[in-house]
Amino acid sequence: MVTPLWGAASAAERRALNTAQILFNDGSYDLAERELAEFVRRYPNSSRLPEAVLLQAQARFKLKNLNGAIELLQNYFPQAGTLADEYRFWIAEARYEARQFGAAAADYAQLLRDFPKSRRRLEAIYGEALCRFQLQEWNRVKELLGQPDGDFQRLTAARLEDAQVVRAYLLLGETLWHTKEYRAGEVALLKLNADRLPPELAWEHHYLLCRLQMADQRLTNALATSLKLMQYARAGNIKQRLADTIALQAALYEQLQQWDAAVRVYESNLSEVASPTQRRQALLKVIELTLAQNQVAAALQKLEAFVANHPNDPAQDLAQFTLGELKLRLHVERVSAPAVPPASASETNLLQAALGHFNRVITDFPQSPYLPKALLLRGWCQWLEGSYVTSQSSFRQAAERLPAGPDQAVAQFKLGDTYLYQKDYSNALAQFQMVLSNYAGVAEIRGQLLDQALYQILRACIALGDLAGAESAFRKLVEWFPESYYSDRSMLLLGQALNRVNQPARAREVFAQLAQRFPDSPLALEARLAMARSYAQESRWEEALEHYNAWAADAAARRKVPAAEFDRAWVHFRAGRETNALELFSRFAQDFQEHPLAPRAVFWIANYYFRHNDLTNAETHYQRLFQTTNWPRSELTYQAQLMAGRAALARQSVRDATNYFLMLINDTNTPTPLLLSAYFAYGDTMVDLPVFGATNVYEQFANAITILSKIPQTDPTSPLVPAAWGRIGDCYFQLAAQDPKFYDSAAEYYQLAMTNTAEVSVRSQAEVGLGMVREKQAALQPAQREALLAEAFEHYRNVLYGRNLNEDETADPFWLRRAGLAAAALKENQREFAAAQAIYQRLKNLLPVLAEYCDRRIERLRELSATP
Repeated sequence: MVTPLWGAASAAERRALNTAQILFNDGSYDLAERELAEFVRRYPNSSRLPEAVLLQAQARFKLKNLNGAIELLQNYFPQAGTLADEYRFWIAEARYEARQFGAAAADYAQLLRDFPKSRRRLEAIYGEALCRFQLQEWNRVKELLGQPDGDFQRLTAARLEDAQVVRAYLLLGETLWHTKEYRAGEVALLKLNADRLPPELAWEHHYLLCRLQMADQRLTNALATSLKLMQYARAGNIKQRLADTIALQAALYEQLQQWDAAVRVYESNLSEVASPTQRRQALLKVIELTLAQNQVAAALQKLEAFVANHPNDPAQDLAQFTLGELKLRLHVERVSAPAVPPASASETNLLQAALGHFNRVITDFPQSPYLPKALLLRGWCQWLEGSYVTSQSSFRQAAERLPAGPDQAVAQFKLGDTYLYQKDYSNALAQFQMVLSNYAGVAEIRGQLLDQALYQILRACIALGDLAGAESAFRKLVEWFPESYYSDRSMLLLGQALNRVNQPARAREVFAQLAQRFPDSPLALEARLAMARSYAQESRWEEALEHYNAWAADAAARRKVPAAEFDRAWVHFRAGRETNALELFSRFAQDFQEHPLAPRAVFWIANYYFRHNDLTNAETHYQRLFQTTNWPRSELTYQAQLMAGRAALARQSVRDATNYFLMLINDTNTPTPLLLSAYFAYGDTMVDLPVFGATNVYEQFANAITILSKIPQTDPTSPLVPAAWGRIGDCYFQLAAQDPKFYDSAAEYYQLAMTNTAEVSVRSQAEVGLGMVREKQAALQPAQREALLAEAFEHYRNVLYGRNLNEDETADPFWLRRAGLAAAALKENQREFAAAQAIYQRLKNLLPVLAEYCDRRIERLRELSATP
């Protein structure tokens, strides 16, 4: 409480402040704070303002409004007067309470520096020491509390029984423990007479003293101190302190290797530890110390006796759990050393007995802290007896309930194993990756489990076809655990997987490592093929051919691995040796007619003839694909039908072509992308057919529009949709020759085709088409002629100058030519000869093939320009 500073204050001021002081003293801090805020507002010039502000800040402090207290004191600090040290002290106190230890320490230090005679000096020394301790600035704590000629030692010499002074010495002792100055810490504590302190402080004093002696390896002294510590714990009837004392004393006996004495400490005090948690800890230590002497049978006997003699004891769950744990361990040891016969008949069924104990914990003690671990060990029992699917539930529940640490890592790993066993690779992968992400930085788990987790991740990724994930797991495995048994196995698995799916250069590296570490491996043949495929994936065709041909020198090898012979033919093609590829694919299709790759070989042969304009042979081989009944229908079958139609169209057999396209359109099993291609090819064919008589015009183009419209109707997201719109625009443009109203429809569809998602050629065709529409409309609408021609020219110019291109696109040469010629012709017709010449000059630069034609037009335009 602040001492009143009576001065020249009015009676009203004194009453208001007295009322607030009474409210504060009575603990009504909220009302006091409001009264004081009102005082500050009403009497800003009062001589008692500093006192009111300080008391208001203290009220805020009590209300845990720490920032508000700090702000208030800082704002009025210049007016604090004789209370300045109090202001500084309470700013520091509020910052300490807010855990702003650095700022609080600075404030306490400033108080000590600025106010050497403050009554808060001792409190400020202790406050700064507390802050420095939190900041682990040990030297400053020692400087504040430990200097023989320092203020703390001087001010407390006659006050060694004060609670705050005792706590300061305890803080000094704790600091010296951290700095490993154990003897100095003991000397500091021995300045205090523990027998003259309250039991709680006396216990804390001796507990710290015992720890200092233990750290200094003076265990006999520490043991003597612990006996006195036990007296203080019992004198104060402090149950938690008693439990801590038992633990400390037993730890001392352990360090002295007096195991029986340590066990006696716990056993003699089991009845003194009242809480279930403390009883559990005592029982656990008894078993732990018994097992430390490798007395498994004795531990089991103690536990069985406890279970029988204390059926209602709260520690029953611990006893059941530990019995299960020990019996499971004995089972594993027996299995690992089968030559050792069981010690008794009961040991022949240890696994089932252990499972029974764990089930008891799980069923009878649903709130037990041992339940999560019991679930884990039950899962192990079920796994070891071959109940893999049943164990999944136990491992899952354990993984969900166990805290982060080795046990949870094992539970997550074994849950992954159960998924892997059931070929649920996605869930298996998720579990193993969880182990990796949660525990890669935990040294204990990393060394025991992570190499297996990485190996299982690799297996799951391979099963899922995620070779990038498998490769990542492999890299981590060989980098982190180069000597692990799983590193060698993962190398084998990854090499085989890369071999199957033609992963590029990494396959070569992995198999090179395999060959180096396992020079006599039976995988040598597959390694050679993997090397060849890796070169092929990198487009290093000559090196790939070298390895393929070396492999193919063995005729038996070719018969054994037909897929590799197919790959060899493909590499010949990519290396530019098409004749050799044709020979190899033809031989493959002949020798391996039942192989799944045989249809692909035939498709390649058909494409070869198509590329070389041998359209009859191409069509024959395409037909073979969809007419041969020995091969199941697949997407390749439908592609062959589409290509047969294109081959027929190329040899100008429109009837055959349309028949092929209609076969695809009428087949309900045609894959959607190929169906849309068939629609487009069929509609495209109808658009380009010559028109025989005006009576057929409308029907021909109307049918084409109907067919092409099915593309956006079937799949609005198909990349063919803009092209279909463009061709529909062409149809309406042709129909407009008979009925000009169709120009508007043509323009509408050209606009649709100009979407940014369309290919350059499609957008350019639509842009040019739209220009042609505006030219036609200009001829029909004299009043709008100039505006329409200007719009037409703008569309041509968009293509000519690349204004319709997206980033990183290049112009389509065909439509660049069409747009340029149309733009130049338009300007000629408008007698803007200079503009036309500029366009021809640009065309000449962009398309050198038009140079001669452009030169002639430019010369002609110059003549026209010179003519008056």
